[in-house]
Amino acid sequence: MTEWFANINKQQYGPVDEAALRGWVSQGRLGPYDLIWSQGMPQWVQAVTVFPGWFGQNPPPLTNVMPTYGAPGTMYQTMPGGMKPHRGTMILIFGIVGLVTFLCCLTIIFSILAWVLGQSDLRAMREGRMDPSGQGITNGGRICGIVGVVLYLVYIILNIAGVFGTVLNNGRWP
Repeated sequence: MTEWFANINKQQYGPVDEAALRGWVSQGRLGPYDLIWSQGMPQWVQAVTVFPGWFGQNPPPLTNVMPTYGAPGTMYQTMPGGMKPHRGTMILIFGIVGLVTFLCCLTIIFSILAWVLGQSDLRAMREGRMDPSGQGITNGGRICGIVGVVLYLVYIILNIAGVFGTVLNNGRWP
């Protein structure tokens, strides 16, 4: 007897047998695009790919499409197991851009974004809501963002000190 697990609305259920899964389909609890998994399967798959006859008229086969929650074609895509894909590469790029060009006033935005998004994504990875494979580059981008913000603040403080130093030495505003 094969034991099945189901990931329905980001909640994992199981183990249950095939009869229970079929019951969930008839009750409307398990839809064709909900993810299921059983021992020996390499990853979670959409229920319709394993049991195409259970869902009435067979939908067209999905090719090169990540599993989605909700109706087909929704924009919210997830990795197998219901996790969101990581954004580590983007966060690292933001951190590096903010760090390398910290003297430009607009690039502070990249440093802040790298810091905030990195912190948020690392939390999601620890909680199991995001793919943890990008944890290293996400943390690297977050650290670059923090350093970029600190360098920018030091730059601002030194400029303010320079202006006040000039005023104190010359006795007039530059």
